[in-house]
Amino acid sequence: MKSKKSFIAILVIFMFSASAQTSWKVDRSHSQMTFFIKYMMVNDFEGRFKVYDGKITSVTENDFNNASVSFMVDTRTIETGDEGRDTELKKKDFFDSDKYTRAEFTSTSFKPGKIKGTYDLDGDLKIKGYTKKVKMTAIGAPKIVADPYSGKMLYAFNITGKFKRSDFGVGGYDLIDGTAGLVLGEDITLNCNLMLVKSDKLIATVGKNKIKVDAKKLESYVG
Repeated sequence: MKSKKSFIAILVIFMFSASAQTSWKVDRSHSQMTFFIKYMMVNDFEGRFKVYDGKITSVTENDFNNASVSFMVDTRTIETGDEGRDTELKKKDFFDSDKYTRAEFTSTSFKPGKIKGTYDLDGDLKIKGYTKKVKMTAIGAPKIVADPYSGKMLYAFNITGKFKRSDFGVGGYDLIDGTAGLVLGEDITLNCNLMLVKSDKLIATVGKNKIKVDAKKLESYVG
């Protein structure tokens, strides 16, 4: 009985081995979360969020395939260069910031794109209580570098994606000659320039590893 228990314990250890992943935190002093939308069918109108956060967890320091990506913005901190417009965008018709203070993205897939250094990023975008699937593109920096002041390892991604504001109940439709949506464009382009700092702590994960066990040896232990 003792040998059987010992074998089972060893088997469990081999099947569920701990591995370490690398965690990257967004450096907000060197990053930016902006968005663009057409205004009057011509101008690319730009805005940004002053308060945001995010992180990326990669398989190793140099392998971002299948990485997990998440970021959020505080909708109460939207800034467009006009206080009156900022106040309007925080109201119920747009972001309803008093009720929905956060807009969030969580990845479901992060795969290498057709062009070297790019990734196809899929995930769930949540705004105003609506959650929709969106597709984005991530462009990675050429290489990881060390910060000359802190010595910490740095990396960077530019993440861009486009979605329809009506899918999230953001903004009404102004009318021109009875035609909806021409004053304010329907498509919103999100642009995230993210400087990442490698965390000093490793994240422990548990994965299942396949192992082969000789049938005769197994019988000898089990009895």
